[in-house]
Formats: sequence, C-alpha cells, structure tokens
Amino acid sequence: MMIVIKEIIITTVLTFVYAVAWSQSYIRPDHYWENPYLVSPAYINNQYIGIISAATRLQWINVAGAPKTMWLTGAYYLEEQHMQVGARIIQDKIGYMNTSSVSLSYSYAAILDENWRLDMGLAGSWQSINYDQSKIVADNSTDPSFADDFNNRNKLNADIGIELTSNKFKLGMAGQNLFGLWSGYSGIFPQTWLFYSSYRWFTENMVDCQLGISQYFCGKWSQNELSVMAVFKKNERDNVQSDKFYAGLFYRHRYELGATLGMNINSQLSLCYSYTYNNSAIKYNSVGSHQLMLTYRIKPKPPCHCNF
Repeated sequence: MMIVIKEIIITTVLTFVYAVAWSQSYIRPDHYWENPYLVSPAYINNQYIGIISAATRLQWINVAGAPKTMWLTGAYYLEEQHMQVGARIIQDKIGYMNTSSVSLSYSYAAILDENWRLDMGLAGSWQSINYDQSKIVADNSTDPSFADDFNNRNKLNADIGIELTSNKFKLGMAGQNLFGLWSGYSGIFPQTWLFYSSYRWFTENMVDCQLGISQYFCGKWSQNELSVMAVFKKNERDNVQSDKFYAGLFYRHRYELGATLGMNINSQLSLCYSYTYNNSAIKYNSVGSHQLMLTYRIKPKPPCHCNF
C-alpha cells in the first residue's frame, strides 16, 4: 500500500535527519541537570517536601511537523520515611503522530552517612500512541495494513533509576521503557538507558562551577554529552550563600551545541531556558530548538533534618 503524506518533501527531510542526526529517537529534555526527575524516578531533593515542574520543548523551529514536547512533574517527599512519591506526564507530537505517557513513581533514600545517600526509584507508566489520520492520505484506507500501521495503541511500561549522591557529587543510572525488551514495544516506546555524573566545586567566591557528563543508549544508537555551568550566588543572612542564577554550555556528540540560562526568582520559584543548535542537515531548514522550564518548590516546616 502506498501512503502519501502531506508536505512530503519536509517529511522526507525529517526522516533522513532522524536516521543521520540521532535526534528524536526518544523523548529527551535539556533540563535534566536542573530536574533529574524528568528522566529518572530515583531523583530526590530532600531539602523540599514538594517540587512541581512544567517544561516545554519546541524542536527544529520553522520545520513543519517538528517535535513538540511538554512535561509536567510533581514529587512529594516524606522525610521521616525517607521516601518519595511522584508523578510525571509527557505529551509529545511529531508530525501526525502523538504519544502520551502518565507515570507514578516510588523512591527511597538510603542514608549511607552524613555526606552520602543512595536513592533508588521505580515507576510504572501508561503510554499511548495515536495518529491524526486527517493528515494522512491513502490510496485505499480500507486496506488492513493501513489499520495495522496507524491504529491507536496503549501500553503499560516501567522505568527504574539509582543515584549515589552527596552535596557535591552525583552518579546515576536510569532505564526508561523497560518493557521495550519485549516484542510489540520496541518500535513504539524504545528502551533507553542513561548514565550520568556531575560535580560541583563549592567555593567561598560568588561563582561556583559545575561539570556534567552523560551517555544515552537506545538500541544501537548512543550519544555523549558534556556540560559546564557557572552558578552565581548571593549572600544571605549569617553569611549563608544561596544560588541566584546560572549559565552553561553543553555539547552532544556529534551535531548539537546548546546554552542554558536559569534563575531563582525567589526561594521557591525558578525559571530556566535552553537553546540548542543542530549542525546536521537540519540547520538549513531550522533556526534551532528551544526549551523552557518553570519549577515551584515547597519548603518543609522547621526543623528540617535534610542533610543535602
């Protein structure tokens, strides 16, 4: 059966870029350093009893049918039990294809000593994929293969994560879409693995430096990332310093360069923005990608027994 997609030239370019530029093989946020819960159910910030975050990403501006993604996350930390419950919603649109994911997670913080903590998390998710058939023109839409290829589908899935963390250092692993190992899942919600590490140099100066490295695996595809960030601080009462805003750069092998800016509007609300430039063939049709994230943090009632 032959299927003719509207704006076939643009769609062909997108298909080529997907294969060559290693781009939207999976849903990937830019701001996972600021909110690792976007990618890992293990992430716990025990300095707050609750964190709510909303993010949106517009990829490949000016390209018809380019990916558009939205995230909404929320987590609640139970200090006495050293555990966290959370939820994450993802909505992704690429051309005539829409995917959705709703997940619930449970995390536990194992306190190793006064400086180190081991966080472990597990999430179960309900995922769906559907197609806007008004954008698809077929010679024979009654052909059984048409229904098989563009039929709406729902699946259950699972994520896992583990993090070794201190106030300076973080080393983590996250597995997404674990059911992608089985037939019927891999082509819809592919299994991915993320390994990441970051280190922040705390100083008495007004600027700290943070370095992050990560590597994604999705089937035979992989991508490395290196990021560096400058964190600008301000002096509070009793000579206590707090983060005010930050600026960073990141590089993804081998086509993407990006910049990140963020600021704490107040002690609970923060806003961050990132821009990504893709140096593959897509650069002739797009001016880049943009992502914006807003985060609200709920402070615990004193006394707070969080160690970091």
